[in-house]
Amino acid sequence: MNDLLAKLGFKESTRISDIQFREKIELRSEHKLTGQSFYTVYTGIRMIQYAIEKLQQEDYEQPDVENLYLKGHHYAAKNINPTIQTVWEEIVANPLNKAFINKVRKQFKRAVINQQRCPTLIADIVSMFKKVAYGGLLAEQTKQVEKAVRVVASEKAYFQEKYAQVVVGEEFSKEVEQFDILLALNYKLTDTISEIEQRENLIHKMAMEFKAINSPDLRRTIKDRIDAIKAKLKPPEHSIFPKNFYAVGDLMAIRGENPKIIDLIKEYNGEIFFRSSWDSAGFTNNPIKNAALVVGMILEGYALSYHLIFLQKQLESSQSQAPTHVQLLPIKLKWKGQKNQLYDVLRILKGKGMLLNSYEDLAAFLKQHVDIFAETNLSTILKEIGKDKRPPKGRRIEID
Repeated sequence: MNDLLAKLGFKESTRISDIQFREKIELRSEHKLTGQSFYTVYTGIRMIQYAIEKLQQEDYEQPDVENLYLKGHHYAAKNINPTIQTVWEEIVANPLNKAFINKVRKQFKRAVINQQRCPTLIADIVSMFKKVAYGGLLAEQTKQVEKAVRVVASEKAYFQEKYAQVVVGEEFSKEVEQFDILLALNYKLTDTISEIEQRENLIHKMAMEFKAINSPDLRRTIKDRIDAIKAKLKPPEHSIFPKNFYAVGDLMAIRGENPKIIDLIKEYNGEIFFRSSWDSAGFTNNPIKNAALVVGMILEGYALSYHLIFLQKQLESSQSQAPTHVQLLPIKLKWKGQKNQLYDVLRILKGKGMLLNSYEDLAAFLKQHVDIFAETNLSTILKEIGKDKRPPKGRRIEID
C-alpha cells in the first residue's frame, strides 16, 4: 500500500505546506482569535480553545482513521513539514487505521479490475492530507490562543472592559503580542519609567559609583565623566537605529515625562522589536530580547539625565573648594662647601635610612638644584656620589 499514491497519480514529494497553499486552507471562524464577537473576551478565547481541543480529540467525520488534525498539529509543533508520502506511510503503518486501509485496498483493487478511475478514493486521500495541513494551522493558532489566555488573565479587567461585546480584530492581536512582551519583562500594566527607576535605584547607584572613585584630579574625572555621558546621549552620525534610545530617556527626564512601559512597547512594537535584520548593538530576531534592550537603554538614559545634574553640582562644588594656584619658580641651592662634602652628607643620610631616594635620583637633584653642579656631567655626579670615600677629617660635616 505504500506505493498507492504513485499509482493514483500523486506526486510523492509534495509537502503538507504545498497542500495548504494549493488547496487554500484557512482557519475556520470558530478557531480564529479575530473576527469574533464576545460577551467578554476571556470567555470568547476559552470558547476558541475548547473548539480547537475538541477537534484534536475526536474526528467525527472519519471515525475509522486516527485523528489527522492532531497528527498535523504534532508535525507543526516539531517544525516538521513532511511529504505526503511520509504521511501516507505512517497512516498505513498505524494499526488504528487498519479498517480504513482495508477499505482503500478493496476500493483500489475493484477499480483496477474494472479498469476505472478512482475519483472518490483520490478525493478521500486528498481530504486526509488537508486535515493534516489544517492541524498544522491549528498548532500555530493554539500557541496564539494560549498566549492570549495568559495575557488576558493577567489584565482581565482591562481586556474585558475594552473588548466586551466588541468584534475582536487586529488591534486585539497586536495588544496580545504587546502585553506578552510586558509580562515577559516582569512589568505590570501600570508600571512607569519613574517607578522602574526607583525600583532599580539607578540614579542612586550611579551617584554611589562616582563617590567611590579615588582620583588625584577630581575635577578632571568629573569632566571626563560628563563628556562620556554626553557622547552616549548624542545620536551617532551613522546608525541602523531610527533614534538613540539613551537620548529618548534623557529627553523624557528633561521634559518631566513619565510614560508607562506598555506605551513604550506599543510605540516601538513593530518598528524595532519584530525586526530580524539588526546586525549590531545586541539586537536579534527575538522581540522580547529586543524590547528588554530598548527599555533598558531608555531607562539608563533617563537615569543619566539626573546623573548629569548631580555631576554638574559636584563640579561647581569642587570649583569653590579648589585652592589658589601659586606659580612656583625653580630655585637653586647655593653651596659654599666642596662637592665631596655634599656627596658625603647625602651618603650618610641615605645610610641612616633617612633618604630613600636612589643614587640616580640624588644625582639628578644635585645637577638641577645645586649651583656648583650645574656644569658637571650627570654621569660624573652619579659616579662620585656612589663612591664609599669620605673627605679628609678636617673637611667632614659631622651628622649625629
